[in-house]
Amino acid sequence: AAEGGGERQIRVELDIEKAKMRKLIGTKGETIKNIQSHCANVKLMTPGKDDASSDELRFVTVTLTGKANDVFKASKMIHDCCTACLAVCTSSIPPNFVSLLQRPRVQSIKQSIPVDNIFLPRKQDKNPKVVLEGYLEDVIKAYSFIIDEVVKADRELTKTRENRKLKEISHKRMGGAEASAVGAAAEGDDER
Repeated sequence: AAEGGGERQIRVELDIEKAKMRKLIGTKGETIKNIQSHCANVKLMTPGKDDASSDELRFVTVTLTGKANDVFKASKMIHDCCTACLAVCTSSIPPNFVSLLQRPRVQSIKQSIPVDNIFLPRKQDKNPKVVLEGYLEDVIKAYSFIIDEVVKADRELTKTRENRKLKEISHKRMGGAEASAVGAAAEGDDER
């Protein structure tokens, strides 16, 4: 069965205006320490001093990695402190889930959630990943939607496989006509 979306390891990159980095760090590092204490399981990487002080860059990237629920909690705390201009979420997907991402509801996600970009893996990808770009709130919604759809599709497939196995077992045990009646009943269960 599919693993819940909140337990998956993800990476979120938040683009923040360089001028707001001081606000994120806080006096004597208090703000960033507070975020880290509330989200201890999240690895949080801020830009180095060279990037933060460079005149060439207007935005810097704060990177968070860990379990989705924890990363999104920390991301929201950072966003509340110094509004992120762009969020990029990357999540690895088990290869057997790639085909589940091809379902129409997942493919049409941009019609219901206004993310800027969605990159879904193809069957031939060696390390399949889902990448979502946009405003943090929309990225979180899109991630949750995709994971929910994959989990739902995985459950449907599992139930279908289990029903097929039951039919096969019944057919072997009962033989011929009686097994057909049991198989028809099991198919009726699939439709419910």
